[in-house]
Amino acid sequence: MIRGKLETNRTDPITAMWSLVEFNFQCCGVDGPIDYRNSQFRLDMVAPDILIPFTCCKLSNDNPFYPIPEAGMACQYEMDTLNILDKVNGNYHLYRNGCFNILKIWWEKQYIWIWSIYAFILFIQLLSLIMIFLVRHKINITKKEYDQESIPLRNTDALICNEEKPIKQSKETTTT
Repeated sequence: MIRGKLETNRTDPITAMWSLVEFNFQCCGVDGPIDYRNSQFRLDMVAPDILIPFTCCKLSNDNPFYPIPEAGMACQYEMDTLNILDKVNGNYHLYRNGCFNILKIWWEKQYIWIWSIYAFILFIQLLSLIMIFLVRHKINITKKEYDQESIPLRNTDALICNEEKPIKQSKETTTT
């Protein structure tokens, strides 16, 4: 999917993302610079000498959206003669590694951190939930103790109220 989306349009989100990946990880294409041989990038280019994006080259500036190659067209020449140069060791201006494996290794390192943070957050949430249940249980116990202690007071209040009221005499006591 990504191979077919390698384009020249800097505003396209996938192209912009891919430029950032190539710039930050110093890689080229998905599997290597050869990915650009039949890509939309090469078909859209007006200049036939531009074979790969400049983000695949060693740059003299720090802007992945307007890259300036360190060695000018030497990087493009290396792409044109890639098979020959693979047999010769030298100082290359073209990043030869594809981004897929580099991103895979990077993700595996980040994956551990992401899961560690997730596990820590989960631990804090479980700890908070346990604390909520403990506090709720303590409130219920305190409420029951308070209710049990206040029952005699309530009965005493009722007795006091009853004593203040005059006692009605029954009909039998009045007839005698």
